[in-house]
Amino acid sequence: MRSRILGILFGALPLFTTGLAADDFDDRAALFRYDAAADLKVQDTGVEKQGSASVHDLRFTPVAGQDPVKAYLVVPEGTGPFAGILWVHWLGEPATTNRTEFLKEAVSLAPKGVVSLLVDAMWSVPEWYLKRVPEQDYDTSIRQVVAIRRAMDLLVARPDVDKARIGYVGHDYGGMYGMIANGLDRRARTHVYIAVVPSLSDWAFFSRQPTSKVEYLRKNAVLELTDYVRQAKGTSTLFQFAKNDVYVSRADSAVLMGAAADPKERRFYDADHGMAVTPAVSDRDAWLLKELGLGGPGLPPLPSPAPAPSPSPSPSPVALAPPASPRVDFAQAVRPILESRCQPCHFEGGRMYARLPFDRAETIRTLGDRLFTRIKTEDEQALIRRFLAQAQ
Repeated sequence: MRSRILGILFGALPLFTTGLAADDFDDRAALFRYDAAADLKVQDTGVEKQGSASVHDLRFTPVAGQDPVKAYLVVPEGTGPFAGILWVHWLGEPATTNRTEFLKEAVSLAPKGVVSLLVDAMWSVPEWYLKRVPEQDYDTSIRQVVAIRRAMDLLVARPDVDKARIGYVGHDYGGMYGMIANGLDRRARTHVYIAVVPSLSDWAFFSRQPTSKVEYLRKNAVLELTDYVRQAKGTSTLFQFAKNDVYVSRADSAVLMGAAADPKERRFYDADHGMAVTPAVSDRDAWLLKELGLGGPGLPPLPSPAPAPSPSPSPSPVALAPPASPRVDFAQAVRPILESRCQPCHFEGGRMYARLPFDRAETIRTLGDRLFTRIKTEDEQALIRRFLAQAQ
């Protein structure tokens, strides 16, 4: 639905329905061209043994003149050929908003025959989201995609890595920018995308606002993620979502499932956006081992769904309709609800404040009904709906 609306508003409907024509996608891909033969200037600054794996502390330069990227390279014992996985982290908990997020998992997979490359992304910089300039998102997004593709260059160039057995794992922004990169060069045989949404624009307006939202959406329409997901044919995809995710709705997950080619699977977990739960890790690793030809069992079957509850009476339309008065004041009525439910994470000093500051009315207007994964009391939801209706 989002894509159709954008197309109608901005005269780009053919780009957002059933996919791009070949010539259109070639034009799109040209935005991300780079010199694949350029020296990555890889520096290995040290190695540490973790279990049977060797963890190398690397720096590499995606494009001449840019700052080096930090990475960990996890190498098994032996000579290979090994499967390879590129991992890109989320934006969330400061301690794991960097190349460390999947390090333990990568080390555990090494004895099974996996070389892993885990890279820092641009959002690893402290307070990146709050400090970013929306008008620069287009350019920085292209640079980030190129950096991910250059990381893939580094991984597949290793003589101990089998180029036919490459995987990609990305969480949050790491998954979303990975969708673009994987749609462009298609070297990954399988993908795992964790807690992602179908459009970068879904997360563009939680903090600083562009001078013109219309112009922002028009310019960044060429980065619409589903267009790139549709290009990744001949691959498999596992989508992992949280049941209690304030950022990602079930409808968002359905849009991505519709864009991805078969074989694909979507799974939900009793988790929040951080997805730091053992079942998600176990499913992910089982999927990767099977899809990369390492003898894994694949995903366990999903449990049978519980019987649907008897339908409850629909709430009265009168009860749902916001009254004309009195107006709901954000500071006096809405913020206290959020403070009681979402402290300290989403308020100043909290771990999620930079990403989603709940002391700002604009954040709540942007989130809308997605906030109700946290706010479940009916009278509180009704009050927040009244506040949202005032902005219509």
